Amino acid sequence: MGGMKRRDARRLAHKTLEEIRIRAVERVQAGESPEVVIQALGFSRSCIYTWLASYRAGGWGALKARALKGRPRKVRPEQMRWLYRTVTAKSPLQYRFEFALWTREMIRILLREEFGLKLSLASVGRLLQQLGLTCQRPPVPCDGAGSGTSAAVAGTGVPGDSRTGPAGRGGYLLW
Repeated sequence: MGGMKRRDARRLAHKTLEEIRIRAVERVQAGESPEVVIQALGFSRSCIYTWLASYRAGGWGALKARALKGRPRKVRPEQMRWLYRTVTAKSPLQYRFEFALWTREMIRILLREEFGLKLSLASVGRLLQQLGLTCQRPPVPCDGAGSGTSAAVAGTGVPGDSRTGPAGRGGYLLW
């Protein structure tokens, strides 16, 4: 073997790997040696024989990329959309929470009540991160009662003002 560096196929996209497998088998069918083909690609020697065996057993379809299996998501896409709209457009006070800022614990309770989902605080944090929602400190101190700190901040998007939030769209996140 020359100085060719081996490739780690785990770093390649599944569609790319599929194309490599198909082309390698085509080259072997055209008369090239499996050893030469796989060495040119930089993969381990056993790969080409696995691909050839798959092709013989199932044809070209056996070389196709398949969807990766994994644990199914607990939160469905429509539930994610609902959560995003709720957190960005509504205040926790509208859901009978006592605090005017969204917390992970509040969102956890809300998901349990609305959909029967039981998530850990860490899972709720990851979910919020996937939605692009980040932890924010209030721009001014909030008394936590949701009554606002003074008449001067009413309607300005201050956490104490339950009518508005970031850019006038509901409550703030705090976790």
